Amino acid sequence: MISIVTGNTKKFTEMQHALSAFDIAVEQVQVDVPELQTRDHEAVIRAKTAAAYAATQRPVLVDDSGFYIERHQQFPGVYTKDVYKMIGYDGLRALTSEGDAAEFRCFVGYMDETLNEPMIFRGVYSGSVTHDFDSEAAAKTHAEMPYVVLFVPDIQPNTNASKSLAYFSEDERSSDHRHQALQAFAQWYRSR
Repeated sequence: MISIVTGNTKKFTEMQHALSAFDIAVEQVQVDVPELQTRDHEAVIRAKTAAAYAATQRPVLVDDSGFYIERHQQFPGVYTKDVYKMIGYDGLRALTSEGDAAEFRCFVGYMDETLNEPMIFRGVYSGSVTHDFDSEAAAKTHAEMPYVVLFVPDIQPNTNASKSLAYFSEDERSSDHRHQALQAFAQWYRSR
């Protein structure tokens, strides 16, 4: 059994669903872990995973994602959640233009007693910024994942119209950044 360390039930459910395809059993565990203050997202997930393992002494999986805007030197990146909390959708609209290149990146860290340091797996989901959404409605319906309404993936499901990630079904999201990272982890884990 692997402990997914998160307080976000929606994230846990999504991760559990993705890993069930590989017959990997998971449970949700909430552990407060310090977050390294650096722009290096891989270093952040490495430190969080090591801290989570030290606190639980059992196999752990830790996930951290960020939204990266190309024209702002990959900002906000590791500061994604804090930036949204500080400036909201109005501020994000002011920082971006319709069509700006952007991507979601997900870093998944795994550690157990057989490893000297965490294994890190990465997923990248490329697309562009959209301003075609209602900020007030988005703030109510996408509070846990606010950037999904701002992002139109390059790869769209079989539809005639582009749509933001917020309106993708679970099946349509099966190639997003988190699923990519989890699939890489699962393939590594199953091959051990």
